[in-house]
Amino acid sequence: MKKNENKKIMIIVPHEDDELNLAGGILNSHFINKKNIILVFTTNGDYGISGQTRINEALKSAKKMHIPINNVIFLGYSDQYKNKDTHIYMTPNNSVWISQNGKKETYGTNKINDFRFSIDNYHSPFNKESFIKDLYDVIEKYLPNKIFTIDYDSHPDHRCLTLCFDIAMGQLLKKNLDYEPKIYKGFAYPTSFFGYADFDSINLKSTNFKTENNSTYPMQNPYLIWDDRVRFPVAKSVTNKFLPLNNFYKCLRCHKSQLIIKKAFSIINSDQVFWERYSNNLIRFAKIIASSGSIEYLNDFRLFDTNNIMHGDKLKTNFTNISWIPSKEDLKKTLKFTFLKKVTFNQINFYQNAASSDRIDEIELLFSNGYKNNICIKDFICYKYKLPDQKDITWIKIIIKSTTGDMAGFSEIEVLKLDNKPKQNNFIKIVINDDLTYGKYFIKNNINSLKIFLYDNDKNYLLNKDDCYYYLNGKKIDYNAIFLNIKKNNKLKIVVKNNSLEDTVIIKKVTLKNRIINKLIFYLNKIYIFIDVLYLRVINKIKKILKKIKV
Repeated sequence: MKKNENKKIMIIVPHEDDELNLAGGILNSHFINKKNIILVFTTNGDYGISGQTRINEALKSAKKMHIPINNVIFLGYSDQYKNKDTHIYMTPNNSVWISQNGKKETYGTNKINDFRFSIDNYHSPFNKESFIKDLYDVIEKYLPNKIFTIDYDSHPDHRCLTLCFDIAMGQLLKKNLDYEPKIYKGFAYPTSFFGYADFDSINLKSTNFKTENNSTYPMQNPYLIWDDRVRFPVAKSVTNKFLPLNNFYKCLRCHKSQLIIKKAFSIINSDQVFWERYSNNLIRFAKIIASSGSIEYLNDFRLFDTNNIMHGDKLKTNFTNISWIPSKEDLKKTLKFTFLKKVTFNQINFYQNAASSDRIDEIELLFSNGYKNNICIKDFICYKYKLPDQKDITWIKIIIKSTTGDMAGFSEIEVLKLDNKPKQNNFIKIVINDDLTYGKYFIKNNINSLKIFLYDNDKNYLLNKDDCYYYLNGKKIDYNAIFLNIKKNNKLKIVVKNNSLEDTVIIKKVTLKNRIINKLIFYLNKIYIFIDVLYLRVINKIKKILKKIKV
C-alpha cells in the first residue's frame, strides 16, 4: 500500500450527498490516504434548500471521513429539478441560465469560495461553456492519479456532469499527452439511492443494478455491460449491521436536509461498483485519415450526447450524433491511424453510433506488421477486440466491409495496451455467492459459488482456482471440498500460491438463533431510522421557522 500513499484521488459529484451515493464505501476506507483525496461538488444543491446548508453538510461529511476541508471544492453552480424543462447543459452557447432561485453565476459561502473565484477572483456565469472550463481547470490543477465520477442515470445534473466531464477530459488528454489517470464512472441512483433495499439480509449483499423507468438501454449508458464492472471492497467500518455503529450511516446523517438516512438500506453494500474509462488511448499519438466523414469524433473521449437531459424517469433519451459516419457515396469507407511513434497494443474497442440503430456489420483490420483479419461486429454497440501484443506498430487500417443503414459509424475507437496481470499485488478478497466477505459469512447448507479477487488498487482480477491453496480449519483441502455441506464455524483461509497473499472468512451455517438476531437488528435499525428521521425533520422545521423570523 505504501506505493500508493501519495497518489491523488479525485471524486467529482453533482450534489452534496452524492459523494456517499457514488463512493461512500471506499471513502471510508483506511487503505486510502485521506490527505490525498480531492472532493469536488459541481453544484451547491440549492434547489429548495440553501446552498449554504448543503455546503456545510458536505463539509461535515468530509470531516467525518477525515478528508481535509481544504480538499473539498465547490464549483458553485445551481442544481435543477429533474422534471423541469430548462438546464444549464441545454442553454444556447454563452447564454446565461438562471436558476429557480435567481442565481446567474457561481457562488460559495462567507467561509468558502467557489472554485473559479478562489483561483481567478471572479465568478463563472451559469452556462455550459463555463461549466466545462471549470471542470477542466479543477482537474488540471490537481492532475489526480485516479478519478471517480458519475455516469449517465435519470437525474439531469448527473447527466450534465458525465457529459461535460467527457468533453473536458477529452480536451485535457489531448493537451497533456503524458497524463493517463485511472478513470472510473459509477452511479448514484440505480446502484445506490434507488437501488435494492437489501441491507436486512443476514449477509451484507453485493451491489446490484436496478434498471430505471424509461431507460433507453438497460443501464442508461448504452455501452455498459454489468459483467464489466470493477468491484471495489468497502471499508470494514461500514459493514456493521447495527446502523448506530456503522460509520457509513454516520456520514449519511451529516446530510440532514436530505434525510438520506432513509435510503441507508439501499446505499450500503458489500462492494462499490464502477466502470473504467480508458485515458491511455494510443490514437492520441496518431494522425487520422478517413476516406470521408468527421474524424474529430473518433478521439474526443465522448461516447454519446443528447439535446435534452430532462425528464429522465419519464422519457427515453434521444441521442444525438457525435460519430464518424462515412459518406453514403463513399465506396472505400476506410480509416487509417498513423502513429507518431511505434506503439504496442493488445485491444481495440469499437463504439458504434448510439444515435441510430444502424450498424457497421463487418470490418477488416490491417496492421503495419502484416496482421490481417475480418471481424463481424454487427451485434455489438461496443465491440472489444482482444489479441496478443502487437509490437512496434506504425499504422492501423480499418476497412468497412459492410453496413446496415446510412447512419452506421463509430463514436469512438480506442487502441489500448492493457495489463492482463496486476502490476502490484495488494490484497485478495474472498467472494461467496457473489458477495464480498468481511470476516464471517452465513450460509443455509452449501456454498453455491466461490471466487477470489486479487486487487492492485486499480482493478480487481479474478483468480483461477488453481492459483491458490485452500485451508479449512487449518487443514489443507481441495477446492471442490469447499462446496460440501458446511458445519458450524468453519474457518476458510485462501492463500495465493505465487505471493502468499491471503484472506480468511468464518463460514457459519445459519441457525434459527442467527435469523432471530438478524431480524431483531433489522427492526432496531428501522426504529432507529424512524426516530432519527423524525428528529431531523423537527430540526429542519425549526431552522426554517428561525430563517423566516430573521427575514
